[in-house]
Amino acid sequence: MVIDVASVDTGNARWDKHLRSTDFFDATTNCHITFIATDVSAGNDGRLHFNGELTIAGQSHPFSCEATISDGDETGITLTAPVEIDRSQWGIHWKRIGMTNIQTGGDVKARFSRV
Repeated sequence: MVIDVASVDTGNARWDKHLRSTDFFDATTNCHITFIATDVSAGNDGRLHFNGELTIAGQSHPFSCEATISDGDETGITLTAPVEIDRSQWGIHWKRIGMTNIQTGGDVKARFSRV
């Protein structure tokens, strides 16, 4: 899966611009976030379990997540995965004075279409 860093949208244009700066993703040099799945399995809970390698800001590390099918039809499926990462593992250490949490979370929603 490839995510264009320019498509990251927090709903706050000022924050989005800062995320694209060298403090975070350095979008000029690293314009994509990638996840390459090396193992996928279906759990008894209806979730898909992924193991693979996540690359952010030019650094790659092993990563695991779980996704649910949030939409599906004959044209493809949409997966939604809540993710939480320790961004310092990817060399992203910027934090505002008073910020204590280096853990970052969010939802990734990806549409896979049949061709």
